[in-house]
Amino acid sequence: MKNTIKRKYNRVLNIKQDKLLDNAPIFKRKIYRLYSFKGTKNRELSSKRVTYKNQKIIIKKTTKKYRGNYIKYVYRASDEMNSPEIKRQIRNHWKILQKTISKYDFSNGKE
Repeated sequence: MKNTIKRKYNRVLNIKQDKLLDNAPIFKRKIYRLYSFKGTKNRELSSKRVTYKNQKIIIKKTTKKYRGNYIKYVYRASDEMNSPEIKRQIRNHWKILQKTISKYDFSNGKE
């Protein structure tokens, strides 16, 4: 989790340098979806598929099923093995996530 946030921050820094931007937007939705309780629900994600046919662009709207994240995996494992100790290991995941995000200054607001 921490390494992913660090990589995302470094990518944004590289974009700032390449495009000569003062503020580059940092999108936290994917981080929350992957590593927090906010991404544990099953849902349909809309997406687009681009194909070329006879030198024309054809865009098809599709949906893909999002089945959950690491936390949902831990909950399922804990239920299947009847072991609450597994759940306790991720008890402070929200605090760790927020602390790491604040360390790298993931703010989208203007200064």
